Order: sequence, then C-alpha cells, then structure tokens
Amino acid sequence: MQEDRTAAKALFKSGKGNEIEGVAETLWAAYNGVTEYVDFYKYKTGDGKWLETIWFGAGDAIKTRAFDAALTIAQAHNQPIVTA
Repeated sequence: MQEDRTAAKALFKSGKGNEIEGVAETLWAAYNGVTEYVDFYKYKTGDGKWLETIWFGAGDAIKTRAFDAALTIAQAHNQPIVTA
C-alpha cells in the first residue's frame, strides 16, 4: 500500500498534464496521479483482464474512492477541484 501511495504521489507532480497551469498542485492533479497509476502501472498485467479491472474491478474502486475524497475535500473548503 505504501508503494502505491508513493507512486501516486510522484505522479501528482509529474503525471501527464499535471504540470499545466491551473492543474498543478490541485486536487485534480492528485486524482489524476491516482488514475494514471492505477490505469497504467498498478494493473498492467498483460493477461487480458486489464481493462475489466480498471473499468469495473479493483482499479475502478480505487479511482472512485480517490475522486470521492477529492470532492469531499473541495466541498469542505468550498473550492473547485481544478482552478482553470
């Protein structure tokens, strides 16, 4: 679990699109880091179940929890998830 968090945290900074002004350092960048890690690193098994896992299985559950957490934080602080 710690390895997963470390990887997602790194993608928060360096993930695809996370350096764009208005996205960098936002909750959206944090969520995007999680989704990039889940979709392209964590479950990339090559066994043909990859899409099923990230769309409907364990990967989907992780991404849903990450989005819900970001939304809860944003609402608690009356802030948008991304500032563009």
